[in-house]
Amino acid sequence: MNWMSLVRPTGVCVRRGTRFIMAVASGLVAAGAAVTSMGVGAGCGGTINGESAGGVGAGTGAAAGVGASGVGAGTGAASTGGVGAAGTGGLDGGVGAGAGAAECTGQCVEGGPLLWTDPELVWIGPPAASPSCPTDAPKVGFNGYADLDAPSVCGPCTCGPSAGTCALPNAIIPSTQPCSAGDSGTFENGLVAPPGWDGGCAVVNAMPAEQGIASLTIQPLSRNEACPQGPPSPLGQPPATWQTMLMTCRDWPGGVCAPGSICIAPTPAVSGFRVCIGQMGEASCSGPDFAPYTEQHVVYTGFTDTRSCTCTCGAVAGSSCSSTVSVYDDAACGDSPGVVEEVTSPGANVCQNVAPGMAIGSISATTPVYTPGMCVASGEPVGAAVPTGPTTFCCIPPP
Repeated sequence: MNWMSLVRPTGVCVRRGTRFIMAVASGLVAAGAAVTSMGVGAGCGGTINGESAGGVGAGTGAAAGVGASGVGAGTGAASTGGVGAAGTGGLDGGVGAGAGAAECTGQCVEGGPLLWTDPELVWIGPPAASPSCPTDAPKVGFNGYADLDAPSVCGPCTCGPSAGTCALPNAIIPSTQPCSAGDSGTFENGLVAPPGWDGGCAVVNAMPAEQGIASLTIQPLSRNEACPQGPPSPLGQPPATWQTMLMTCRDWPGGVCAPGSICIAPTPAVSGFRVCIGQMGEASCSGPDFAPYTEQHVVYTGFTDTRSCTCTCGAVAGSSCSSTVSVYDDAACGDSPGVVEEVTSPGANVCQNVAPGMAIGSISATTPVYTPGMCVASGEPVGAAVPTGPTTFCCIPPP
């Protein structure tokens, strides 16, 4: 027996596979009612007195079914068949486009796993090439971005001339030997300058002529210096930009598909359009539940930018300090100095022979003169631009 010939006397819908058939007793339903399940409807109407050869189409007349294509059969008011021979009126086009819903005129696609959005039309490509949404689904529902290009390029930074201070030697070392003899014969106590000596006349431990001083060794000056750091150069251009854009297109009126399928707008011929499902956060598109949505796209709604440039100055090069140190035989720097010697920094100890029989009673020095040098500047980029607000789309790969 043909499956369309099943008739129940009290008016019930009988399921066969994924299709539903409505059978009613003679005269029970006059105008008809649409019954849907998972997007598939069955129409009920008129009295069923016969059996048609079957066909695919939309029933018209006293009652019309709602749902996907099917086989119509029955008698009643006048109606038209789809493909095949229609019955003699009544319920014809048992599953078709009837009152209350319309067949899908776009495309019927499979739904995705739980907790994912329904399939929708999505465009993916360079932002500069983004098209308008098609007239079938004209509203932009969501924009996301990927492939953040955020160069961290720093220009040269600069360091100004060094600034520094010079410190006078804190000791002058006498010796009973001439400079040519080296360090032999030195006195351990030496001529110690007072703490923080600024070059003014200072009385040191006196050394009478009888001690036989033959030479004096003066230590070099010391320096405390650095180069002021110039402002870091700005980040290189261009600024951070997205290289990929994802756009969803919505407001498709929908339609009726077979159970488990969803009606969406037709895919435009423009390159970059595809059908996708989405979920907030980062997620996988692998596993049997995701077929055919196996192409993963993770997009973002923004980014945080902590990029900057550093600038450091290396050691000072080319600077110097100089001063003239005088040694007197009295205690008040009043007589003509017996030793006058220029000392510098950088430099080594300076040894000066003295006249035989010279006594030592005081020392003085000119204010040190600092000559600035330069520093080698170096810098590097730090920080990064990090995407935020991820959303995952799993898409049907384009053919």
